[in-house]
Amino acid sequence: MNYLKKYPEYLLLLLFSIIGVFTVNSYGYAWDERDQREIGITCFNYIFNGDLSYRTLQARDHGAIFELFLAIIEKTLGLTKEGDVIVMRHIFSHFIFLISAFYFYKLILLRYENKKIAILGFLLLVINPTIYGHSFFNSKDVPFLAILIICFYQFVIAFKNKKYYQFILLALFSCILINIRIMGILFVSFVIFFLVFDLIVFYKEKGSLLKHLLLLILFSSATIFFTIAAWPLLWEKPLENFLYAIENLSKYPFPGKVLFNGELISAQKLSWNYVPTWFLINTPIVYLFLGFSGLFLFIYHLFKNLKTFDFKGLDKNNLLYIFSFLIPVFVVIYLKSVLYDSWRHLFYIYPAFILLAIYFINYCTKTKFKSAVSVFTGISIAVSIIFMVIYFPFHHVYFNAFVSLHEKEYIRKNYDLDYWGVSYNKSLEYILKIDKRDTIYICAPNPPCEVNIMMLHEKDQKRFVFRDYFNKPDYYITNYREHPEDYNPDELEEIKSFSVLNNKINTIFKYKK
Repeated sequence: MNYLKKYPEYLLLLLFSIIGVFTVNSYGYAWDERDQREIGITCFNYIFNGDLSYRTLQARDHGAIFELFLAIIEKTLGLTKEGDVIVMRHIFSHFIFLISAFYFYKLILLRYENKKIAILGFLLLVINPTIYGHSFFNSKDVPFLAILIICFYQFVIAFKNKKYYQFILLALFSCILINIRIMGILFVSFVIFFLVFDLIVFYKEKGSLLKHLLLLILFSSATIFFTIAAWPLLWEKPLENFLYAIENLSKYPFPGKVLFNGELISAQKLSWNYVPTWFLINTPIVYLFLGFSGLFLFIYHLFKNLKTFDFKGLDKNNLLYIFSFLIPVFVVIYLKSVLYDSWRHLFYIYPAFILLAIYFINYCTKTKFKSAVSVFTGISIAVSIIFMVIYFPFHHVYFNAFVSLHEKEYIRKNYDLDYWGVSYNKSLEYILKIDKRDTIYICAPNPPCEVNIMMLHEKDQKRFVFRDYFNKPDYYITNYREHPEDYNPDELEEIKSFSVLNNKINTIFKYKK
């Protein structure tokens, strides 16, 4: 017990790991998961079996390292059933997220030497209904967020001690970051900026100029080397293929539409406020208050005390977090990058935002507002937990009070809800409960319904047969993507709906004869 009091981060990691193991089967199969798995398997076969199909894979511009990691686990465990594979992917993806939360705790403890604040940071990171849900079935955006947290931790260690091997480790984690999402080059640019910054600030110290030059060269060259070594796309024509990946992913040719502020809009023509709006309506309001308070408080302190700026410690780290929160948003707005499915492509700005919230909380511990902020934060975390329990396993469809939570179906008709389609698994399970026939004809408007069948028992998988809408199957199932409107009650009778905050996210209809 004393050990757990001394190291509460291990208790938190154990607790959330147990919860993850016992709940993983409740999360459905997401839209992109088959494509993501294909990247990993194709890369695995390229490396270990000499299969050259990776070179012509359409998604080869996507970093393969995390998918390769999952593919290696799949092959090592000898998994052959797709349902088993997806559960494995979900649990390992979630574990990576929890490990990053462990490092998040260590990072906060390292800077503030306060376990209570570090525990708050851990909880503010993990108890985010949207991101927690995505940590199971989103093997792109959440792993990127997770590795960025470890990069933050290694950044603090490396810049604090200025050891050569620590910058090699920082380069290694930076390479993993880039190999998950190309936007990892932003973090690398921040590291280079601070190395140049230190070179200028400390040039008068004996040997400092040479040391910082060596660190700059070492980090840059090690990052380039590791990135090429870990990304098979770059094994041939590394510069040409790297630029190809940047160009393609900055203007990703997504052909679909998104529902934003009540309008179905082409993802190619979104307004600048798409990401800011989603961030503001998709994050608990108290978290927003804490994060933005930390942002403005640090900027105020920075300009007020510019002469006493802590070049070696806390101020530099918080400057990194401001860069990591704001600059990615400005970059995607400036480049007019193609975005869709809410702000998930920028989930990685969230840890930096919470670190700014922690800066504010730490400041308040030295004021008369200490108790108020602690209670305020604790209640908000508790409310978020209650939401996650009530709407489990659909808590990833989260909205705060900045949108109407009382007007029925308002959110469904204004914003995308379960765009991943993971809710199809519960609709399929429900049909199996009410319909005992050997053959059940169904129809759905998008692919996740079909792939979620693979999570059922093998005998139940065979019972579902897809039939065209106009041939009137037994059931029509929808997650309302690109169809926020109500369906015609003269044609379809609603059998069952799964809802979040008075909004249907998935509905089973029966055809009227």
